[in-house]
Amino acid sequence: DGAISGTANLRWSGAWQLEGGLTARAINAAAFAPALLSEGKAEGQARFSMSGKDPAKLSNAAYLEGNFSVGKGALGTVDLARVLHTGGRQYGGRTQFTEMTGHATYDHGAVALRNVNITAGALTAAASADIAPSGAIAGRVVADIRTTVQPLRAILVIGGTVKEPQVRN
Repeated sequence: DGAISGTANLRWSGAWQLEGGLTARAINAAAFAPALLSEGKAEGQARFSMSGKDPAKLSNAAYLEGNFSVGKGALGTVDLARVLHTGGRQYGGRTQFTEMTGHATYDHGAVALRNVNITAGALTAAASADIAPSGAIAGRVVADIRTTVQPLRAILVIGGTVKEPQVRN
């Protein structure tokens, strides 16, 4: 689903260098990590670079950096509203959201997500996460919900792996 377009410059002077930019539109966000992000359409823009002596192995030294957004999606592992309303005693479920935005880098297989903001009505959340090339996750989510009585806040730690994420406070 979706489309990716871009431009690239390929140079060779003792080593191959590939640099460029890309734009992604209407990409199925669940394709990246369905246990973390189970629905939504992703868009983004990024710059990339790769270099190496063997052109067939350029992707082994890939670096990509850019901004992304996901519209009308769902977090696949945790129900943030449930966490907030139960004081952190219950996590399971999904969090439907209106929009998620953030900044991502990909460096030799490792992914860093920064300044991730999630909005879903009265619920807002800010997150950051690091994903190792092995798939191990280390991250944090700060979730808030506005209520008529008092605002609720939870700080959650994300661990485990991309395939089996674990959330706790």
